[in-house]
Amino acid sequence: MQIQSISNQLKTADIGEVFVREIVLKNNGAGNIKNFAFRRIYPKGLKLKGVSGGIVSSNGDTTWSLIDSATLVKHGNKDRFFDLKETITLTDTIEVLSCQNLTVNYLTYWGCDKVWCKAISSAANVIIGFIVQVNKNCTTVKGFFDR
Repeated sequence: MQIQSISNQLKTADIGEVFVREIVLKNNGAGNIKNFAFRRIYPKGLKLKGVSGGIVSSNGDTTWSLIDSATLVKHGNKDRFFDLKETITLTDTIEVLSCQNLTVNYLTYWGCDKVWCKAISSAANVIIGFIVQVNKNCTTVKGFFDR
């Protein structure tokens, strides 16, 4: 399995902006997978406003998507397994809250006999457009270069 792609993996945004990030997972291994989990760890500078894909649960800064056979029958050849070369896309809707703590960590877990024994990770970042540092807080400056 691999995290094949992440849209907006390096996103330039303004504070208050809401954007969508799509994470494409692909089975590039020889065997099929009955289920797997995908974990997102969001920092304080970003807010996860919505998630699509799998059975979703959250606790603090961590959100999980469990991809099980009920989800997999809607993807690939619809045989309840995540087979070789099949892909699934998970979607996160994200709001930028501040100019610090903007790196999201993504991890996917799978295994056998009800034990997660394999994991792959990746990260995505947000950078703030033009900012001015004021008393250790940041403020975006809109229209400054529009003159």
